[in-house]
Formats: sequence, structure tokens, C-alpha cells
Amino acid sequence: MKFQPMYDSILVFETPNETAIDGVYLPETSKQDIHFGKVIALGEGYVQEDGSVRALRLQVGDLVAYGMYAGVPLMLEGVEFLIMKESEVQGKLC
Repeated sequence: MKFQPMYDSILVFETPNETAIDGVYLPETSKQDIHFGKVIALGEGYVQEDGSVRALRLQVGDLVAYGMYAGVPLMLEGVEFLIMKESEVQGKLC
């Protein structure tokens, strides 16, 4: 099943906090308030006041950090994802 987020929403697969992400070890203190995930799908962009659409700054495959209360859980084919606004993302791992 394919899922296409709308506008400035993104679909994120949360990675377990007790592991390392792409060789970056996550210290114990980061596991409490910040969560990490991989962007799976993106909406078409942010609709501005003049009606134009600004493309999202994230791309599919980006590893992102977000707060523990960000997003809404979404179950697709037995796998749990988070759907959230791009503005809920605190940053991405480069």
C-alpha cells in the first residue's frame, strides 16, 4: 500500500533509540526527549499565503530528530509510522 502525505506533512518511520543510526551512537541522554526516524514519504509542499507552494526542505531517506510528542501514529500494513508536519522536525542528521 502506498501512502502520500498532503501538503507539508511527512511520513516517518521511527528508528529504535537504543541503536546507532548510520554509525552515529545515540547517547543515553538523547533517548529521553528526542526521537529519531527516517523520512519515508513527503507531501508536495507548504502552501504560502499567496497560494504558491514552497517545496519541503527534507527528502525521502533523510534521518531526522523530533520531539517525543511530535506526530500522530499511523498503522500501515502492520507497521507503525508517524505522520507529522515538517515544522515538527528539530533537525536532520547529515
